[in-house]
Amino acid sequence: MPDHTRRLKLATFFALAALACASSARAQVTSSSAARAAARADAEMRQRMLWDLEKLKKDRPARAPEPRPDYREVAEEFRQLQLVNYSLAGLADPKLPLDLARVRKESAEVRKRAGRLKGYLSLPEAEGAPKQEKAAEILTPESLRSAVGRLDGLVNSFAWNPVFQQPDVVDLELSTKASRDLAGIIGLSEQIRRSAEELGKVTRSVAKK
Repeated sequence: MPDHTRRLKLATFFALAALACASSARAQVTSSSAARAAARADAEMRQRMLWDLEKLKKDRPARAPEPRPDYREVAEEFRQLQLVNYSLAGLADPKLPLDLARVRKESAEVRKRAGRLKGYLSLPEAEGAPKQEKAAEILTPESLRSAVGRLDGLVNSFAWNPVFQQPDVVDLELSTKASRDLAGIIGLSEQIRRSAEELGKVTRSVAKK
């Protein structure tokens, strides 16, 4: 093969090889640039999302605090608690037939009023609240009357606690007693309600036989 032909072939080979390397380098550069562009776009998108979330948090209206009841509301709950308790205590009179439906209704109302007062008043947590019977332990008219009498005592003890007569004086012992009485009222009134309901079922079952 003539020398000049060999040189031409070698030159052509090196030229093609250089072209291939250049193309590969350009492809790598292009691929690397595309990857960087995609990463940059992804980062920018994430940043925009974070900004949008922050904006939503700032634009969201602050939750209004729960309105505190005024003195008249609390005083009315005290009054209603005593009135409904007075009515319930009257139903326990041994000289009168025991109206189980009314006992159930009035005891539920006592519990409702006491529960509201617990939410209204800033009393310390009750420790050593009086142990309450289970509903199954108050399944005779006599035991139900006795439970209503105990509830009446708790309501009167709570309502006439001196801590409520002197609102400007803080007395931890009296406040703790009021808290225990209130917890006792809530628990016992619920037991009375359940017992009256169970006694009513038993009475209706016996009447059908």
